[in-house]
Amino acid sequence: MHLNNKHQLNGYTFIISTALLVDGRHRGLIWISQRGDNGVVLEPALCIETPGALKSINAIRVEALAYAQELIQSGALETFLDAQIEDTAK
Repeated sequence: MHLNNKHQLNGYTFIISTALLVDGRHRGLIWISQRGDNGVVLEPALCIETPGALKSINAIRVEALAYAQELIQSGALETFLDAQIEDTAK
């Protein structure tokens, strides 16, 4: 089965992946590679972890995708990225 984990939404480009935790659960990882508000390519890509962790890889991928969509559509991702840039500039 082929899984396409690269997504585009409102100009943002991101990849969904998972990380296996010590206790056997998985955490979702959202790798933001391009901003949607200004088209800037992020090098290296910025990783955002999902707040929760689940035993099912498929379930955590769905959660990570939903979390990414919520961050983008609410405008929270833009604010988060701006804060990251300010921290890096210091």
